[in-house]
Amino acid sequence: MNAVRRAISQLLVSVSLALGLWTIAAPVPASAQLNDGMSSLVAPFTIEVNGRVVGQVVVVGGANTDPPPGYTAGTEYWTWTGGRPWREGFTLVPRPTVPRHGAFSWQTFPHERFDLSRTVSFPAVSPGVDDAFYEVQIAAATGWVDQGYMWLDTGSPTVQTWYGIGLTKDLVGDGGPIRFRTVEPPAAGSAAVYLLDRPDPGGTP
Repeated sequence: MNAVRRAISQLLVSVSLALGLWTIAAPVPASAQLNDGMSSLVAPFTIEVNGRVVGQVVVVGGANTDPPPGYTAGTEYWTWTGGRPWREGFTLVPRPTVPRHGAFSWQTFPHERFDLSRTVSFPAVSPGVDDAFYEVQIAAATGWVDQGYMWLDTGSPTVQTWYGIGLTKDLVGDGGPIRFRTVEPPAAGSAAVYLLDRPDPGGTP
């Protein structure tokens, strides 16, 4: 009987150690621009204004080794199919299927991830008259939750600059709608924000 108890005790210790090692090895949640489907690493959205579809977005994760035909890993694809693009407000609504790449003319942006290891004070920014500055929010049971800001610089090429707030993973959104609303930029130093995880100018990763 004692031998059985010892065996059970040793088994429980082994299981506890294994679970402890798994917990240590598990990745710490980090927080990227737009949700990329997480497990599927591809996330299609419709762009909607007042319930009307005015465009499409497809986000392809950087680790996607088999993206849909025509698409490239680590890229966000935007297209506007109705009305004026980059308007004052719009919502990205998840759709069930990825549109055929050749069906649209796409504007592309790199799909990057936020560096959640530190925050910085919100910088002084001065969007141009043709630029757009958006507040970005995600749908939650309690309403719309702030996730940060996106500055669309309409120069050549057009560039998106993201500032994350209150992120718990390295993607904005968790599979639900994502809302963009034009706002005035916050005052410099008024908020602590996450920046995208980009190599510094000196080349250090």
